[in-house]
Amino acid sequence: MKKIILLILAGIAPFIFWSCSDDDTPVNPGTSNYFPMTIGNYWVYEKYGLDSNNNRISTTLQIDSVYCNATTQEVINNTTQTVYTYTHHSSALANPDQQFYVSNDQIYQKYQILPGLDLTSLGFNVRDYIPIDWMLLIDQKNANWTSFPKQTINIPSLNIPNISDLSLNLEMIGKSVGTGTFIYQNKTINTKNYELDWNVSGTLKSGNFTVAIPAFTLKTVYKLADGIGIVSIITNSQKVSIMGLTSFQFNGSETSLIRSKVLVLE
Repeated sequence: MKKIILLILAGIAPFIFWSCSDDDTPVNPGTSNYFPMTIGNYWVYEKYGLDSNNNRISTTLQIDSVYCNATTQEVINNTTQTVYTYTHHSSALANPDQQFYVSNDQIYQKYQILPGLDLTSLGFNVRDYIPIDWMLLIDQKNANWTSFPKQTINIPSLNIPNISDLSLNLEMIGKSVGTGTFIYQNKTINTKNYELDWNVSGTLKSGNFTVAIPAFTLKTVYKLADGIGIVSIITNSQKVSIMGLTSFQFNGSETSLIRSKVLVLE
């Protein structure tokens, strides 16, 4: 049962993304832009898994290059938005493309993978229970926002030995956490920092017993730099105990920008 619970919950962590800097010229001289989107932009990230002490696990290093390579027009909430497609080049990603748009300093992402609970081999597809399309990733105007309103997901009749029902309470909220710095190509650059929190709780039913999954939070911090975009994403490790009988360690991840090229808009 421990292995199954870990598989179910670990996928909730917001693993985003990413993933060349030959030129870090701001998008528009004199104009701040913390999420520049122009066809031809590219970024290269290195990503590590983090152990229980939030130290890098060297054997987990992955290099991910992401290119902004297409735009489309899409009507979203009765408004036509310019949607940008980012293509990743990393064998570690199940889906190489991501889509974004920015409206009123709010960054939206089309989630095709998150919350990442693809458990079809266990008899169900979580996407059948959690319809996700566009979600607010980062709100640059407001101190707090909701990315995924609180929902209870009931998944009955699992094809898992000794488990008949699973109920998960999920909510993702975001907040601004001020400013910071990031070392990029041996230079210290200023950043705006944002935190996304998955709040999780729930229950598992095994026979005549209902086992509580205690409430916990998986936190991810994004750092954005002017004229560059996302330079860092860190999800800390998290230990979760269930009824004092067993515990699970969710290893974190650290994604850091190592190169980029952001084109100047005409």
